[in-house]
Amino acid sequence: MQELNLTLKKSLDSIMVLDQKYRSAYSAETWKFQVETDSSNIEYVAGVIAEHGYPGISLVGEQTSAAAWNVIQHSNKIPQYLEIIKNAAETGELQYHYYAEMLDRHLKDNNQPQVYGTQGMSYFMGTSDQTSFIWPIKNPDSVNILRKQAGFETTVEENGKILFGEDFEYRSLSFSDLEALLKKMN
Repeated sequence: MQELNLTLKKSLDSIMVLDQKYRSAYSAETWKFQVETDSSNIEYVAGVIAEHGYPGISLVGEQTSAAAWNVIQHSNKIPQYLEIIKNAAETGELQYHYYAEMLDRHLKDNNQPQVYGTQGMSYFMGTSDQTSFIWPIKNPDSVNILRKQAGFETTVEENGKILFGEDFEYRSLSFSDLEALLKKMN
């Protein structure tokens, strides 16, 4: 068994703290600091991946293995790293659900239906017109089976409540449903 790279682990643990620093206390004022932090974090992670490959479980331990994933997930570099994340998940270097969540984000960002139901959207947050929904899913009838196979501990319905609050009621949306909803809001 390979020994952990403790220096890299410590650096990635620090990166993880920075990745969450302003997200956990979001305000319009602090968000500019998060954007700057995200920019330097992705540069660091790109260098780590160039030197070591994905810094996975065997290199930095299970908990720290998600640090680079978080940085990439919060960047505009998902297309560049999606195959690396997939490979890390398929070889046991990263829990598979992380790849599944990144794949869903990539699909949503490209206006395609997601697979695992991890991505949602909210419009008019904090107003009486707030509208929240789970992004359309490719196979909504089998999504909870796929979620379980990927390692998620919640159903798509439970995920919706985590994302949007206990009052959220999941309903499967097609792209035509989504288009109608967006037209109604405008």
